[in-house]
Amino acid sequence: MKWATFHHPDFSLPVMRRKAGEELVSLIGGSAAIILSRGASEVYGHCYPNRKAYYASLARLRERGLVVQSRTDGSMPGLRLTDAGRDRLPPYYDPQRFWNRKWNKWWYVLMFDVPEKDRAYRDELRRFLKKERLGCL
Repeated sequence: MKWATFHHPDFSLPVMRRKAGEELVSLIGGSAAIILSRGASEVYGHCYPNRKAYYASLARLRERGLVVQSRTDGSMPGLRLTDAGRDRLPPYYDPQRFWNRKWNKWWYVLMFDVPEKDRAYRDELRRFLKKERLGCL
């Protein structure tokens, strides 16, 4: 097999290699956290210091009538917001209410400036904004 060199003015192989490496490290790190904590890191890893704090908070929400435990097929328990819980949510958790409004003919631009020395944070912010489908990044 004869190898042909790849060259395209819009692609930079070192940049693509670095970004692929960053994505791979992020994927491996996230997978390791999920595997080592048996999935608990995705539930309370960023908000609660331990399982006891998570379950205590959940019990308080149940006592106030904001969430109920539901089992749809009998295998895994799930949580569901009650109407009282849904009423207490901030408005940005229900974007449909804002999307269904008539457009006011104003364009809104989000700009941010993160220095090169904080490249990891900048790339993570860009990844988050892309995931939220906020513009052409």
